[in-house]
Amino acid sequence: MRPIRIYRLSSKRVKHSRDTHSRISTHFRNFHHSTNLPSIKWIPPNTIPDENDINHFRQHYFQVEKPVVIRAAKFVREDLPGYKKWFTAGGKEDDNSHLQLNYKYLSRFGDAVVPLEMTTTTSSSNGEDNGEVQFQRINAPLSMFLEWMQLSAQHETPAAATKTQIYLAQAYISDLPNLLSQDFSPPPRLVTETGRNDIYAANLWIGASPTYTPLHRDPNPNLFVHLAGLKRARMLNPGDGRGVFVDVRSRVENEHRLESSGSSSIRGEEMMMGVERRLLEDIIWQQHSKESSTQSDGNGMVGYDVLLERGDALFIPKGWWHSLKGVGKGNTASVNWWFR
Repeated sequence: MRPIRIYRLSSKRVKHSRDTHSRISTHFRNFHHSTNLPSIKWIPPNTIPDENDINHFRQHYFQVEKPVVIRAAKFVREDLPGYKKWFTAGGKEDDNSHLQLNYKYLSRFGDAVVPLEMTTTTSSSNGEDNGEVQFQRINAPLSMFLEWMQLSAQHETPAAATKTQIYLAQAYISDLPNLLSQDFSPPPRLVTETGRNDIYAANLWIGASPTYTPLHRDPNPNLFVHLAGLKRARMLNPGDGRGVFVDVRSRVENEHRLESSGSSSIRGEEMMMGVERRLLEDIIWQQHSKESSTQSDGNGMVGYDVLLERGDALFIPKGWWHSLKGVGKGNTASVNWWFR
């Protein structure tokens, strides 16, 4: 397979030099061990028994702004063409971890331009990942992303000394070629019939595990539908989430004298790398033991934790803070609708 060409058509870069990154890593280790970070009790959200009961969903979850899960949703498995057309079985037919993108189908649209996020860590001379770190957003042909996904599936590295992750993130379905956008139509009834049938945006998220979205909040209610692989979501109510976010920003500014914009918008560059990302990730995700996930915390914070499988859907209310991780092996893919 020919080398991947890197397209830089509208690129934004955040770059830490080796010295800067090493200094931040040292500060983080010292800061982490000397500071008591907030702890959170994680519990599973409710599950809707009948996805067609729009009134039940509206009354008990949408209007009161409470997260809920729809397992093996019929509207995903049977009503969204993309659920089947975009993926093929790499192993056993029902083995979610071996699903691959349908390259034969998607390559027909290789000239379509899509948004990609690239995170690159260049190893230092001793082999540790403490060298130069770059985060970029670029617009590039879909063919480039498909080539990288194929290489990733084959466990090959495009450059021997470089670790690169490419994530197709927040790609507006309305910007895709018409035939591809039709694969995610019609929108689910929970989106069109619960509120005012006002769809703010629909987006695709595709990558090779592990993928990661730091803690943030959305300006609209969100129906998040999982199409392939496994993805874990953790959610905090608006008050607790804001408290965690402000606390982390305050610690970073006070202890490290780093400038901060204070923005909590989805996938801002400042949240994708550096001390802030590490602290947020540690608070939200470094509580995997049974004891830490079930014990009550002194400050009383309780959040929701759920593992999404292929065909599951998650309702994230407006203003709820959430972080997501692609876990396990293989590809992970999702589509979401922001609606009102």
